[in-house]
Amino acid sequence: MYKIFIFFLLIFFSCNNAGNNEKNKIDSSTLCNILIELHFLSTAKTLGYLNPADTVNMVATRNKILMKYNSNEEDLKQSISYFSHKPDSLGALYQKMIERISIKQAQMR
Repeated sequence: MYKIFIFFLLIFFSCNNAGNNEKNKIDSSTLCNILIELHFLSTAKTLGYLNPADTVNMVATRNKILMKYNSNEEDLKQSISYFSHKPDSLGALYQKMIERISIKQAQMR
């Protein structure tokens, strides 16, 4: 009986901690900058400024953006996952992105 209790106790705690293993790898300000630059890259491709068939350069440019901020694809995925489970923080991140994009747009005029 004792072994069964220990078994279920271990299962309970391992399942309970499964969602807590996520950690934010990239701070929100840096993540904001990365997402803005990735958005600009995607927009340039959509508007035809980049050759849509040239995926090698798209991947290379994406990696350069991540390297510029001392990050990588795995850190980006983990940070996006982290923020997706925190709606208030995600909303604040998107609001910061909108503000920064608006400032860049105003500077271009």
